[in-house]
Amino acid sequence: MTNYLNAMGKDIIFVHPPSTYTPNVNPFYMLPVGVFSLASRALQEGFDVEIVNLPLETSLTGFSPEEIVKSLDAEVFAIPLHWFVHADGALETARILKGVNPSAKVVVGGMTATVFADEVVKSRYVDAVVLGEGEEGLLKYLKYTVRKVEPDDWSGVYVKLGKRLVRGGIGRPPELRNLDFVEGLKILRHWREYLRTGVSGLLSRQRPHFWVSVARGCLFDCIYCGGSREGYRVTMGREGLAVRDPGEVAEEVAQLRDLGVEIIRLSHDPQMLGEKWWRKFFGLVKALDLRVYWESHRLPSRGIIEEAKRTFSMIDLAISPETASDEVRFRAKRFFTNDMLLKALDILKDERVLTEVFFLIGLPGETKDSARLIPKFARMLVEGRDNVAIYPPIPYTIDPNSPMAMRPREHGIKLFFKRLDDYRKASRGRRTIDFIGHETRELSRREIARLTEEVFRRVMEIPQEEAVKLKIEFEEGG
Repeated sequence: MTNYLNAMGKDIIFVHPPSTYTPNVNPFYMLPVGVFSLASRALQEGFDVEIVNLPLETSLTGFSPEEIVKSLDAEVFAIPLHWFVHADGALETARILKGVNPSAKVVVGGMTATVFADEVVKSRYVDAVVLGEGEEGLLKYLKYTVRKVEPDDWSGVYVKLGKRLVRGGIGRPPELRNLDFVEGLKILRHWREYLRTGVSGLLSRQRPHFWVSVARGCLFDCIYCGGSREGYRVTMGREGLAVRDPGEVAEEVAQLRDLGVEIIRLSHDPQMLGEKWWRKFFGLVKALDLRVYWESHRLPSRGIIEEAKRTFSMIDLAISPETASDEVRFRAKRFFTNDMLLKALDILKDERVLTEVFFLIGLPGETKDSARLIPKFARMLVEGRDNVAIYPPIPYTIDPNSPMAMRPREHGIKLFFKRLDDYRKASRGRRTIDFIGHETRELSRREIARLTEEVFRRVMEIPQEEAVKLKIEFEEGG
């Protein structure tokens, strides 16, 4: 214990914060996968680097997050604020770090940090915000702080220079060749335990798993998604979809397999990357005896499912119709019908593929009546298909850089969450309505919350024991 709290000084420590320091709220253990790439780049440049996952360290060591933060020693602390769920925890972690080591620099980065960069950088506990994807901006700031190398410009960084604020703007997104995530993983404290960790914590029977970044950006513009083509372009500066070389990804997966990983979770639907890509990738990893998860952005073809069955020992596929209404789904730019979904589920049943189906409440055009059709529709999806698991809707918090948040009037939205502080309060929330940041022409904020709770209860009543067993078989080892 004593040795743990007397860590040697580093050039930079990435500190993954809890979602909030509020008691009895899920701290959200999973790191954005880009942290590992950023850490690897810093290592390649010769910096002394470490990653600390505060929620995981707390659960493993018995120390409080505050005690762990106070034990850290580095010239630069990098706090990921990618997902808005960490809005409260990220800034509170910055406050604790700055209080313990006022001479160290605290930099915050990620998608949410970029969206709310003006608010983040004005915190007296933050010295800079890395804008966009981060590789170049973070290295620029790290060289400036640790090695005293003056940059030619501040693109990719919003920085405090004395009493001045200098916003360099979003830099050019990096090329995706030669990205490295594995070396970054290995400098995470307790990385082996992390591979058995889910969103809610360490699971003793969890098969080791890891999210594999196969691309950045998106081809599509689902109006409620911050990772949509428009949302990603505005926030991260990347036009369209950039795809990693399938050979490089396969080499990374082989390295992960050597570290004990049994399940790979793909960041993008492989169909989005094209048949040539996924056929080559599948062929290269076929001998590794892996399980695979991905979310099918549209609907899976029989061809990709048959090839995946030949490649992987087990498949977990997620599909998000979001609603029982074709009209509402098309308005959200998810272009498949209920009939198309049923046909796809029949293919997945024939191939015995675990299929997880997700819904949400709060899309434009959804009414009380159409939302209340979701449980009946969900029952229809599982009837005769014991491989299908329906997830009841949890509160949908509007992504701050989703198309419908950026252009609310066009989408018939009234926004309640407009500032970072709104998301900080949501991170501390306990009631359903605390997480609802918008209303539509059809449904008030309170109605969205009540319908979410109602549909949740009714979906939970649907028998799906066999699908649950299949999910346990996929995730758990002996």
